[in-house]
Amino acid sequence: MSDDNLLAARVAELAELLHSKGLKLSTAESCTGGWLAKTLTDRPGSSAWFEFGFVTYGNNAKHALLGVREETLRDHGAVSQQVAEEMAVGARRVSGADLAVAITGILIGIGFWMPALIGAFATLAVLSVLRFIENSMPSEVYAHHHLRFRRE
Repeated sequence: MSDDNLLAARVAELAELLHSKGLKLSTAESCTGGWLAKTLTDRPGSSAWFEFGFVTYGNNAKHALLGVREETLRDHGAVSQQVAEEMAVGARRVSGADLAVAITGILIGIGFWMPALIGAFATLAVLSVLRFIENSMPSEVYAHHHLRFRRE
């Protein structure tokens, strides 16, 4: 199965799960530049379970739109567990969604490698959201170094 097909299959699985549970998801993305939100909204009927997509590539956007604290950005850097958590918390608060996933990281690649790297981050995010919902995790779970989820 190609990377694109794997991501599409996981998105289909996530869409069905979110829809069946009546949950809304929002995304906060940095290094992926909205790729996850685009992939999620490519699916027909996504408005039933997808609420907001934030692209907060720069630190100013993370702070202004999602409320990531300047101290967190300064002390830990944009690519950190702490910033990912504050991005997810902010995305959920601003959007009112039931769940939020945040992606921040460093994608090193040039030319034709970049889409594959972005797709890999998006696939990891979808898999982590699936695991989070299926396991009825507590309100916070650290899923991957640059992926953070929060449900209240």
